[in-house]
Amino acid sequence: MINNPNNACPSGGYQDYTSSTAPNMTATLVMGSTYTGNVTTNYTWGNESVKVWIDFNQNGTFEASEVVATLDNISSTSVGSISVSIPFTALPGVTRMRIRLVYTSTASGIDPCNSVTWGECHDYKVTIIPPAPPDNAGVGSLSTPDATPFCSNSFQQVSVNVVNYGANALNSATVNWSVDGVLQSPVSFTTTLPYYMDSATVVLGTVLFPTTAPVEIKAWTTMPNGVPDSDNSDDTLNVSPAAVLQGVDVNIIPQDTTICQGNSITLDAGTHPDNPIYIWSNGTINQTIDVSEPGSYSVKVQNNMGCFDRDTVYVSVHPNPVINSIAIIDNSGGSFTFNVIGANNVDSFEWNFDDGTIIKGAGLPGQQIHSFTQGGLYNVTLRIWNMCNEITTTRLVEVQGPTGIGSLSGLQKEIRLFPNPTKNKVTISSGSNLTMKTVGIFNLVGQNIYKNEQVNAGKLDVDVTAFASGIYNVIIETDKGKITKKLEVIQ
Repeated sequence: MINNPNNACPSGGYQDYTSSTAPNMTATLVMGSTYTGNVTTNYTWGNESVKVWIDFNQNGTFEASEVVATLDNISSTSVGSISVSIPFTALPGVTRMRIRLVYTSTASGIDPCNSVTWGECHDYKVTIIPPAPPDNAGVGSLSTPDATPFCSNSFQQVSVNVVNYGANALNSATVNWSVDGVLQSPVSFTTTLPYYMDSATVVLGTVLFPTTAPVEIKAWTTMPNGVPDSDNSDDTLNVSPAAVLQGVDVNIIPQDTTICQGNSITLDAGTHPDNPIYIWSNGTINQTIDVSEPGSYSVKVQNNMGCFDRDTVYVSVHPNPVINSIAIIDNSGGSFTFNVIGANNVDSFEWNFDDGTIIKGAGLPGQQIHSFTQGGLYNVTLRIWNMCNEITTTRLVEVQGPTGIGSLSGLQKEIRLFPNPTKNKVTISSGSNLTMKTVGIFNLVGQNIYKNEQVNAGKLDVDVTAFASGIYNVIIETDKGKITKKLEVIQ
């Protein structure tokens, strides 16, 4: 309890420490208990002796019956161990302890008050208390959080001082605690506290202080040394620490999200008090950022009180559907096999065989076998899509069979394209017996480049100056059937 080594030799050899308020300069002693300690000196030769008195009857005189320890012949190379026992006859309360060292004297010959040529004398304040219960522990004070201001919306370590209030050494106890009335997991205390009023710090856990409102923390001990507590009046501590500084609570909006390929999204760190600064993981210092690439995006927001918070979201990008082509196998007899090549990122699909047959499904489109019952030209269309986009691919299928004017080849002869090749304009002309109803122009991968669904004439001029050089399929629907023609554009 008292720890005062390496002190300077006081003037006149005497120092009165009884008015000191330092915790290491006083002691609380229990009647019937025994305490151990050490007295050392810097003197080289073993010619110094020590005597210790405690004024147990508080009459202001150190009597022979109040000698509690003696040491003979200590030096700088030896440590003098003392043992101090407190009698039950001592008066309770505050009294004085004197420790005196004298050169070239035996301990038995040292007087508490006379003058000597060489030596040193210290007086300390001690408090005598009645015998404590044998096994008694309690929570004396809150260690952390301490008086240092901290921010709201932060986790703080909670620790308390466990005190041995018993006469026996405290070797174990259970420390229970609650936060705003909610029980927390108890903590086992296993530090040995040999003497009454010895204390040690135990960490209970961490607690969130969401706002600057006080948080009620209650801590109490049970089962000191594995037995019921002898005195429950000193077991419990109730405190309500609070955050002093206004903290920051950051939640990026939106949280983890998915955007479509080619799109972007705005991430917003929100508004906060006390002039916050924003630092994003990509170096942006604004409240919001626009992102279009997949990845993890984090932000730190700090106000002018030094309080800060961080948040992180993950942005994923959903790809658009893709398809390379449709392979067609003529099985003869009007039957065809359709295989989709290079389709990816597809949630749903729809086949339209241009003869009234429509097939829908989920996931990647598989192989389709379809039979046409009549000859003619059919625009077989596959539409694929996902949450982000859709793609339509069209292939022209020629089915041999009778047509409205005798044969498909006869119908082909009735339609002319000129000039072909062309670079500016193409004229589509039908014979006198035909009326063109619709005209569509497709590139070789099935993309619709031009479409006119209200021709209703025997002649149509189409401007192709915006077309890229290449071969195109021109699909003409007439009142007698559907045909296709090849068109070459040269730019």
